[in-house]
Amino acid sequence: MTKEIAYRLKIITLQERMWLVATCLGLLCMVYFLIISDRDSALYFFGFFILSGLFYILRKQQRKRILQQYKRSIDSSAP
Repeated sequence: MTKEIAYRLKIITLQERMWLVATCLGLLCMVYFLIISDRDSALYFFGFFILSGLFYILRKQQRKRILQQYKRSIDSSAP
């Protein structure tokens, strides 16, 4: 694996994990505000939960797509 591809995968994996943590935090905050506080705050965190979950899924798909492209390029260059 070239350095550039390895570096890109590390960055994308880091971003993917950050969005997963943000998704979990959004879910926890949403539940907390539903129980303790008002529904308006919970609705804000629900939107944050949905948005960060979407970004997590997009980063995961991007990482898989890069790995597939790399594997195809290795397979095509092999004799």
